[in-house]
Amino acid sequence: MRLPDPAGTRVVLIGVDEYQHFPPLPAVRNNLTELAKLFRSPLGGSLPDGHCTTVLNPTDIDSMLDPVHRAASEASDTLVVYFAGHGMPLSDGSLRLAVRNSERGRKQYASVAFDDLRAEVLDSMAANKVVILDCCYSGAALEGFMGSAGDVADETIIEGTYVMTASAATRAAMAPPDARLTAFTGELVKAIANGIPEMPDPLDMSSLYKYVHGQLKSQGMPLPQQRASGLGHDIALFHNKWRPATTKPTLAVKREEWFREIGHELLGRLRDVSALAQDQLRPELGDPALIRSLLVARIATQLAQGKCTTTISRTLSSSGVFATPRPNADELYELITKVKSAYEIDGLASSVPFLGGLGLFPWTPESTYMLLIEHWAAQRGRTGPRGESRSPGLIMEFRGG
Repeated sequence: MRLPDPAGTRVVLIGVDEYQHFPPLPAVRNNLTELAKLFRSPLGGSLPDGHCTTVLNPTDIDSMLDPVHRAASEASDTLVVYFAGHGMPLSDGSLRLAVRNSERGRKQYASVAFDDLRAEVLDSMAANKVVILDCCYSGAALEGFMGSAGDVADETIIEGTYVMTASAATRAAMAPPDARLTAFTGELVKAIANGIPEMPDPLDMSSLYKYVHGQLKSQGMPLPQQRASGLGHDIALFHNKWRPATTKPTLAVKREEWFREIGHELLGRLRDVSALAQDQLRPELGDPALIRSLLVARIATQLAQGKCTTTISRTLSSSGVFATPRPNADELYELITKVKSAYEIDGLASSVPFLGGLGLFPWTPESTYMLLIEHWAAQRGRTGPRGESRSPGLIMEFRGG
């Protein structure tokens, strides 16, 4: 199993916490916030901000399904659609999803038919498709999502499709009034954030479902349901954070984790900057994420030294770090100004802990930069041809200027 390719993955998180004709669901807003953080974190493969869309309080079918249609059109690897809010079962067994202006009774057209959402998802060219519903009677969505056994609809089953719902077709989901998250999404978030003991890494949807099902059952909560086609159960969206307690991380492992964390912090606000795209960097220099981190730390160091944007841009444009064709002046200006903004707001990577026991003290951009250079050189020694890590030319690409 592998995590989805971030470049080909799209996630749409839809939630309604304020209604005109239904009771409010204040926890739904927190559901979206927490899930978005997880998808954008290293646990979720560090999905770029532009690939994870949050839709809060849509008022009609267009405002709810337009983002789904756009994501479905763009996704090539994995498409994930999540909805949290009120669900309304109809007499024919179908399910409608309540938006902000929905009403019970005859005004069914003021809500969104799940079949319309289903059609958008199944029309996507993404290899993997995941739908998660946290609403009352959401199990009704399973009845027609991929057909029933022996049904003609079996012929239209699309490989790699998975659906998880918060409740059965005849049950209400739970949103405890004082809870920060709804019951179902709360357990989902805890499972991802804390990891699941004795389960694989990354976490496949079946393992995630079994754990959440067990937790809700132990609390007497409505039980979730699932349905999958083909290898849908094997789709994995998150790493498993759990590690065996008997395995004590070595100093080298702790250092590697620290460098990954500081890299995530350095690039957190810069994921959509075109100059940092993978095809802009020379592949022979090694891990693209580490190269991006080095570039950001280098720019911050030059800013801390009082160098102006023009001088820094000139240095970058002549750098051997970029592949041909190199970023243009506008792309370099965007990169430098965004690094400057991040550095001035939060000190570049201030949330990364100072791990003194590991000899890592990133008090300044310069020290962070030098640590990253040494880490890069060490990686080159492990993965590059013999002697390449000591190449003065390669190291000077970063140390110069």
